[in-house]
Amino acid sequence: MRKNSSATMLACSLLFLSACGRAPAPDAADATLTPKAATERLLDQAFVLDQMDKKTQAIAAFDAAITSKGFDQLPKVRRVIALEAEGEAEETLQEHANAHALFVRASELDPSNQRAWMDRLESSWETRDYVDNVRCITRIARSWPEVTKEIPGQSIWMVQQELPDEQRSEALRFEMFDALYDAHWRGIAINPSAIWRDLSRMLLARNHLAKAKQVAAEIDRARVVLSMRVDKRFDAITRDNPAFDVDRVATAYLEKTRAKVTRQPDNLQARTEEISALMDLRRYEEALQTADALIATVEDGSGPKRFKDFDEHYNWLLNLREHALVRLGRFDEAAAELERAAGQLERGHVNVSQVINLGELYDELGRPADALAIVSKVGDASPFGKMQLAFVQLWASIQLQKTGAVAQQMDYLRAHRADAMSTWTDALVLTGNDDEAAAEIIARLNNEHFRSQALEDVQDSAPIRRLPLASALDARWHRVYARADVREAIQKVGRMESFRIDPSAF
Repeated sequence: MRKNSSATMLACSLLFLSACGRAPAPDAADATLTPKAATERLLDQAFVLDQMDKKTQAIAAFDAAITSKGFDQLPKVRRVIALEAEGEAEETLQEHANAHALFVRASELDPSNQRAWMDRLESSWETRDYVDNVRCITRIARSWPEVTKEIPGQSIWMVQQELPDEQRSEALRFEMFDALYDAHWRGIAINPSAIWRDLSRMLLARNHLAKAKQVAAEIDRARVVLSMRVDKRFDAITRDNPAFDVDRVATAYLEKTRAKVTRQPDNLQARTEEISALMDLRRYEEALQTADALIATVEDGSGPKRFKDFDEHYNWLLNLREHALVRLGRFDEAAAELERAAGQLERGHVNVSQVINLGELYDELGRPADALAIVSKVGDASPFGKMQLAFVQLWASIQLQKTGAVAQQMDYLRAHRADAMSTWTDALVLTGNDDEAAAEIIARLNNEHFRSQALEDVQDSAPIRRLPLASALDARWHRVYARADVREAIQKVGRMESFRIDPSAF
């Protein structure tokens, strides 16, 4: 439930007056009432009904008041309170679209009303109105920068990824990222380096070199630095700049995570970031030992007491241990560990991320039936998650020679490719559609928003242990990258280099 609002406080006042013997106002239909007075009467009734938790009746009364002739004659603050109150009642009944429309009206009626914008932000997420969600974040960051710390970094990253692929989206991203940077937002539960990379790119396109350099100086993830080094758009920042040495950045990030662990011993996310940093540096044995030592400290069930974010990050700790085992060639142990991670509930529901990861590992192990069985447990997932799920099912169906299922999954992946472009090209390569895969890679290279990821994907990284089926897929990828048309497209916008960090993001 939401916190008490001004509307609720007003309703309490009305009840207090009634209890003190105050005579009720005449019926709203009374012909002697002015339109304004009739509207006030309807609102009084609505607030009391709302306080009595009669939400359906309250909403009807609010609707009658808000659509009445006298509503526009009320003071602005009274109208905003009414719109907010009905919006909150609609939210209680899970009527998110109705609530969003009311919060939009409230925020536009009083642009300085912080609560109205925060409610609009929440309801835009519920209705998946990603364009409006970005607008809300931008307004909040500009008007109330201190509030941005309450906005999870993961939601910011996800919502901008969901914007339609059009020029307007780039402008919306720029306004949001620039507002967040000026508000000194630094991310919650997500490293903002990729966001700062995109902001610095857009600043460069606007000839704001000084600020672009300032923003780029905040980037501390090696993989993001890598994507900038190989992208000609960033040459004014990265060329001959030792701060963009990938190995140096990876080492510095490890030390940064260790300092964070020391400062925040009850933060499990900081521990997982340390292990991820070790994995990037290919220090797999050390990563495994660190994970093992950490897991041992909570085997007695003390995890929730030791770590404030245990429920959110313990499954990722297990997932990281599985990654380390895979890199060390201990594949059966890795499967067992990921099975344990997949069994951890996430907010009381199936752990979607680890279940899908386990399905892909089963595919790599040549266990397609197990892959299909485990991912069948997945219910709802994000658009990105649904693409990963479809890829797992596609790979399993290929191994089981289920032609109809292969076609079905390819149809889904094609129709929703904008939700995960890399996954779609993975599917094309997996099914031997080299010409279409090459065309997709070239299209991504020519797209301002997708180019950074596309260039990162084509780089040569350190060799790692792979299962035979994964090695075969990797070889198919290299075959596509070696095509003359793909190489030519890469050279126009970037370059190919070799790097020593692990090729996967952890």
